[in-house]
Amino acid sequence: MATLLYLQSRIRRGFAGGVALSMLIGALCGFACFYRGFMEQKETEIEYTYDALPVTVVVSNPQGTQTDQLGIHDYLVNYFLSDTYVIGGKKQEVAFSSYVKDVCVKTTLYCGIPPEKNMLFADADILEGTSVSSGERLLIGITRSEAVPELNPVTGVMISYFPGWDGTVFCGEEPFCIVPRQLLEALEEGAEKREDGSFVLTLSVKASSGEKKDTEQPFLVVGSYSGDSSAIYCSWNTAAELKRRLSGWVTADSLSAVIADNRKLEEFRELLARHFAEVDPSGRRKEIKDSPTMLHYEFAATIHDEELRRTLNELSRNLKMLKFLSPFLAGLEFAVAFSAAFFAVRVRKRDLATARSLGTSKRNVVLALFAEISFWGIIGAAAAAAICRPAARTAPYGILAGILLSAVLGTVVSGYLFTGRKSIQDIKEDD
Repeated sequence: MATLLYLQSRIRRGFAGGVALSMLIGALCGFACFYRGFMEQKETEIEYTYDALPVTVVVSNPQGTQTDQLGIHDYLVNYFLSDTYVIGGKKQEVAFSSYVKDVCVKTTLYCGIPPEKNMLFADADILEGTSVSSGERLLIGITRSEAVPELNPVTGVMISYFPGWDGTVFCGEEPFCIVPRQLLEALEEGAEKREDGSFVLTLSVKASSGEKKDTEQPFLVVGSYSGDSSAIYCSWNTAAELKRRLSGWVTADSLSAVIADNRKLEEFRELLARHFAEVDPSGRRKEIKDSPTMLHYEFAATIHDEELRRTLNELSRNLKMLKFLSPFLAGLEFAVAFSAAFFAVRVRKRDLATARSLGTSKRNVVLALFAEISFWGIIGAAAAAAICRPAARTAPYGILAGILLSAVLGTVVSGYLFTGRKSIQDIKEDD
């Protein structure tokens, strides 16, 4: 009872000092919360960097000097596009294509527009000035419009699709196409349009320029594009089937993709090394490992992750420094809390000696001090945790508890020091 009465008296009489100590402990706890939040922000920035920064893989010749007109074998292209991944006749558990997205493949054929096969032409002269050469124009098969710079909006080219159609036409297997705007204007003069504005255009397709062997293929025109190019663009699957029909094999001019998950970049790099060499400016041919036929890599692949690595390295260095400083700052906070509580008791040593002189035991005095400092400390820590809660996803409960324990320890140590006989005797002598 005496201890409780003394505690109540001390809280009332030492209200200003208690509030000051509570605010100091609250400030220490608030700093700990903000520091934790700052580290979490760096961790979030690292995760965001993994998700936001695109990393591309581009196939080239072994020297790395050419990324177009490569003649890439279709089995290499299928690794990027197929849902199954077979090596040595054995199906792998994880598909190669699961590591990439937004695959850009391009292949080139040649085509003509025979008026006799297109009843929309009353006069063959309508096509004058729109051919590539000798009545031929390029027919380019792509998986995405990004596969060709000529369709890049940065160059000022705008693609206009008829209602109900969009860029996904290049991902399918149906013979859809888009044509140059000037050609569309010429065709529209005699075309029988469907309800969505599209119409059928029959092309005479060849595997290479000037070749005699050709095949006719009707295309559904679903849009047009601006610019000076005269090429007709269709889906990769349609162009591949036409190449297979004309020459018996399929090759791609260019191949690139975006890494689907940058966190699996090193895993994909090892997988990529099975099929492609690293760029070597000297042009030395590299043998395929474990190949019984001693085949050489015909193509190289480069992962352009320079920006990702540069950003991650900078963020990782900052986070590492914050983690390195964290225990030192925590120790400093503990020392400040201990010292504050210690001196808060020390300045009251005369009151403590008076209480001891009136018969209050050292144990009861220390318990009263312990309860008083704990009271103010818990209020300060709780207020700081509540105010600073949005600063961190998870409060640093260990550090907060350490700050409180340091303050309590400082109280107990100071209480025992300044309620002993020697301390009381010193006060009497001073009086």
